Amino acid sequence: MKISELLKAPTISSATDKKGINRQKANRITDPRGYFAKSRGSFVGAHPKVDENLVSAQHRRKAIGQMTRAGAVYDLVNQEYGLGFSPMKGAHGAFSNILVHPKLDYIVKLFDRDDSGYVAFLKTVVANRQNPHFPRLRGRPVEMGANWMAVRMERLIPYPQSRFDDIEFLLDKAIHYPNWQSTITPDSVHGKFLEKWPHFAEALDLLRDQLKSTKGITSDWHQGNIMQRADGTPVIIDPFSRSVAKPVAVF
Repeated sequence: MKISELLKAPTISSATDKKGINRQKANRITDPRGYFAKSRGSFVGAHPKVDENLVSAQHRRKAIGQMTRAGAVYDLVNQEYGLGFSPMKGAHGAFSNILVHPKLDYIVKLFDRDDSGYVAFLKTVVANRQNPHFPRLRGRPVEMGANWMAVRMERLIPYPQSRFDDIEFLLDKAIHYPNWQSTITPDSVHGKFLEKWPHFAEALDLLRDQLKSTKGITSDWHQGNIMQRADGTPVIIDPFSRSVAKPVAVF
């Protein structure tokens, strides 16, 4: 799925956007000369210097890419959503990072715009936002320079290791066996789990179908990609990855 198509997807929770996010900022920061002029001080001693002679039509993407290394991307997030966001310790991946704010109940997920696995997952989430086992998004993904995207989502808590093995069993079943639900007996541990969370099986089927229909991605099931809400609801947050990784990651 193209990023342009993702950006046109319906807003998940329009009520959360009433305070207003200035969507035009995302367009303005695609001009490296303008952004560099406004934010020159934030790059001194911390970020790669960009030779402004390179800023031309053919070098635009390269110039923005130089500026939007990790620290500079965080600057863009704070311009878009307000000051106070910082990386969550231990929550970064090869092509993504999580930023949190001490006073807000949502996080900002930064991801590589070429991460086809996460884009495919967002497509499933947007199309099935009523499923309680997908994260609740706030607004739409926003461009952060030429290489990165940001999306706001609810703040979740870790899923207990003691209960992850049961979920992992179901994940493996759903991926490899189309009729996997018929192999689960109702009185088993897994059957009782599905009885308690009746929409979880639907979520797994949707992800399997997305995985099978999207080229260049692979499954990435592990405990870190399952979180939960305060009421114990398991939430799948990042089940896919690119099958071919970039040689160098920012985070």
